[in-house]
Amino acid sequence: MCGRFSLRVPPEDIAEHFGLEVEPTWEPRYNLAPTQNVGIVRAGSGEKRVFDLARWGLLPAGGPGPGHGPLLINARSETAHEKSPFRLSLEHRRCLVPADGFYEWRQRDRWRQPYRIGLRDSDLFSFAGLWDEWHANTGESLVSCTIITTTPNSLLASIHDRMPVLVSPTAYECWLDGDNPVSKISHLLRPFPASAMKIHAVSDRVNSIKHDDPDCIRPVAEPLEFDLFS
Repeated sequence: MCGRFSLRVPPEDIAEHFGLEVEPTWEPRYNLAPTQNVGIVRAGSGEKRVFDLARWGLLPAGGPGPGHGPLLINARSETAHEKSPFRLSLEHRRCLVPADGFYEWRQRDRWRQPYRIGLRDSDLFSFAGLWDEWHANTGESLVSCTIITTTPNSLLASIHDRMPVLVSPTAYECWLDGDNPVSKISHLLRPFPASAMKIHAVSDRVNSIKHDDPDCIRPVAEPLEFDLFS
């Protein structure tokens, strides 16, 4: 699964990477968590792309709204096309969720060691996301999103049985194009190559959403009993 991530790069870098005409309003975040606002990139008019804020945890348009039902922070790539909360969004409301790293925890006995995962050659990448817009009876609306997950690559397999789907920049246009049927984008829902990724242990400071600062991403010594490659 994907339950925490960071996006700490400057707005101008986000705009350049995703081909945005307007720089987004964004402050560095080191420990983004479910129900918080995260950034998403959607297809705009023509060939434009727009950056919006969305609540992390999908709220289907016809659903009961915040505080009701499960917190849909992730959608499984294998079944999203057949699950009612995700099916229409997968067909017509796909988005990119910018990030520069994400966290996963390795469980051993009663202790969970957090790790930070990113790309070797880039400080910025994107998760495959879905979005929807929920409307209240009062006329208010709320844009929300979820992150698609898949089976882990060889780097992540020793930590967790799922990993977020990362979309290559060369596939951004294909993923965002709402005219592309699911059959044309399904090949993108696969594990990202392990050789292109990096990982390091971080402190348990990241366990609390109260902490959202550079110390969350700072590497710590790999615990001997948690040797990742043993």
